[in-house]
Amino acid sequence: MNITSSNASIIYKDNMLVTAGMPLVKFATDQSLTSDEVAIAETRMGVDGKMAAGYTPNITPVTIMFEADSPSWRLIEQSMNIARQAKTVVECEIIVTIPSLLKTYHYKNGVIKSLTNVAMKKVLDPITLKIDFEEVISSI
Repeated sequence: MNITSSNASIIYKDNMLVTAGMPLVKFATDQSLTSDEVAIAETRMGVDGKMAAGYTPNITPVTIMFEADSPSWRLIEQSMNIARQAKTVVECEIIVTIPSLLKTYHYKNGVIKSLTNVAMKKVLDPITLKIDFEEVISSI
C-alpha cells in the first residue's frame, strides 16, 4: 500500500472572501495537516468495579501548516482581517482528499481560532493555521 501524502489536496471555503472554495497550496514539508485526538466517550469506574461509559460530542481541532511564501495563508489572513473589523468569526470548511488511501475527509462548521505571524529566522518558519470543527465526515 502507498502511504504518501504528497498527492493529497485540501479545498478551503469560508464566509468572508473564499466563498466558492479554493485549493490550498504550498504546505509545510513535515506536517501539512494534523488533527488532534478527539475523545468520543467518557468512561469511569464505579466502586463496584463496573465501568460506565457515555458518548460525548467534541470539537475536532485541525492545524494546517503553510510555507511562509504560500499565497493560501495570505488570503485566509485577509478573511481574518475582515472578520476582525466586523467583530465576528471566520466560519469555514475544508475537504481533504488523500488519493493514496482512497479517502476523503469533509470537515464542516469550522471556525478559525488562530493564524501565526511570520517568524523571521535564517529561513522563515511555516505559518500555522488552527481551526476548530463541529463535524468530520470520512468516506472511501
